Amino acid sequence: MASGQNDASVLLIRAEDAAGFAISSIKVGDPFNVVADYQVGSNVMQVVKDVTLMVSINNITQLKAVFKKDKTDPLTAVQKLTPYKSTITLAVPANWMADEGDILDIKATFKVVAGVLSDFSTAVAAPVVVET
Repeated sequence: MASGQNDASVLLIRAEDAAGFAISSIKVGDPFNVVADYQVGSNVMQVVKDVTLMVSINNITQLKAVFKKDKTDPLTAVQKLTPYKSTITLAVPANWMADEGDILDIKATFKVVAGVLSDFSTAVAAPVVVET
């Protein structure tokens, strides 16, 4: 969902390979990236401090956590008449464990700190199937 002038939100998250292409399957243990497209409203950009992407990846076939990590990027406050749009990328390192055919569920919470206020939103990526 798009942001208004006074808020910010994650628009979409996806799993990508090292070349930057969206993936729907991955070989067990291979590294990949979780990429989030986000938008920050013009009024929020006047006092913004940073954005944080909090990612959790769960194996929903085995009901196990696979990976969890946060990444914070600083932003510079600016006067803008239009929303600020960007991406934030979080690398998932190699050697995570799953079995062939398992389904990975990727969810993210997005947080923007602006002055003394914080704005949160969430997103879910398309499922990723594990291959061997």
